[in-house]
Amino acid sequence: MKNTMEFKGSFNVRVGRDLHRHTRSKQRGARVSLNSLIVAALEKETHHAA
Repeated sequence: MKNTMEFKGSFNVRVGRDLHRHTRSKQRGARVSLNSLIVAALEKETHHAA
């Protein structure tokens, strides 16, 4: 079966307040955007580089 689904490259994720706070703190310490931090985590978890 061929995948005919199109992806626009964005999606919303709901996280708890503590995880949001911790992630934001890590993002600021790393001096990267929150988006870049999340993309890197997803790439690591899925073993896929963008």
